[in-house]
Amino acid sequence: MTALISSVITTETLGREGMLATTDPLTSTIVRRSDDTELFFGRAVIRDGADNLVVHPSGTAGTFVGLVVEELSIPAALLTANDIPIGHDATIMTAGIMWVIPEQNVTQGDPVYYRHTTPGAAPEFLGRLRMDADTADATLIAGAQWFSTATAGNPAMVRLNAN
Repeated sequence: MTALISSVITTETLGREGMLATTDPLTSTIVRRSDDTELFFGRAVIRDGADNLVVHPSGTAGTFVGLVVEELSIPAALLTANDIPIGHDATIMTAGIMWVIPEQNVTQGDPVYYRHTTPGAAPEFLGRLRMDADTADATLIAGAQWFSTATAGNPAMVRLNAN
C-alpha cells in the first residue's frame, strides 16, 4: 500500500527583487533601452524623452511603463547591485506578477504606488513600491495591487494590470 502524504508545505518560497513570480498568460513584457542610466531590478520605470527609452522616476511623476525584470544573461562582472548597466537592453514587465521589495508594510489587495521623489532611509529608493502616496512623493499605478502581504524591506509580490 502506498504511504499517504503526511504533510503539505503551505508557505511560499520568497523570490528576489525583479524576479517574475509567475509565467501565467497575463504576463507580458516589452524591451526598452536605457542609454543614460542604470535600471534596478523590481523598480518602476517611466518614459524618457526619446522613443524606446525608460528611466527611474527622479523628482516628478512620469508616464509609468512597468517594472524592471531581473536579467540573468548580463555577465556578473557588469552588474553592480541588482541592476542593468547603462546602454544594455532591459525587459520591462507591463502586466503580471513580480517579486519586489516594498518600502513599507504592505497587505494583499492594497493599491500600489511608485516613489518618484524624495527617498528617505533604506528601503526607500526612487522607483520602489509602496501602498500609499507618502505625502505626494509617490504615484498610484492604475490597475496594480499587492498580491501578497509583507513587511518593509522584505520580498512581496505585486500584480500589474490587476483590473
